[in-house]
Amino acid sequence: MDGQTPVEAPALPPRTDGRLQTRNWAANVVGIGGILALCYFGESVLAVVLISILVAFVLAPVVDFLTFFRLPRGLAAFVAILLLLAALVGVGVVVGALVVVEWPRVF
Repeated sequence: MDGQTPVEAPALPPRTDGRLQTRNWAANVVGIGGILALCYFGESVLAVVLISILVAFVLAPVVDFLTFFRLPRGLAAFVAILLLLAALVGVGVVVGALVVVEWPRVF
């Protein structure tokens, strides 16, 4: 720096063109409507993508743990998915057994 104080940029004059503001407002409404339409019509696809991202975040530490033991990353991911499926089947078996035992008392 050469020791001079920085010069402030001049302030922009206020907008007086009402047409420009209306165009921006209309573009915002159309943009928001488009985003809402994409969310409405793409709900099933978005749900699958969001759930897969959540599962990836859950399984990432398991894959990292398995790669620590020098498993290739692809094999570690496959083992992590198998462990997840085994856990889901185990929960299903336990809940199914509880339902079978309690079913006569409920009905």
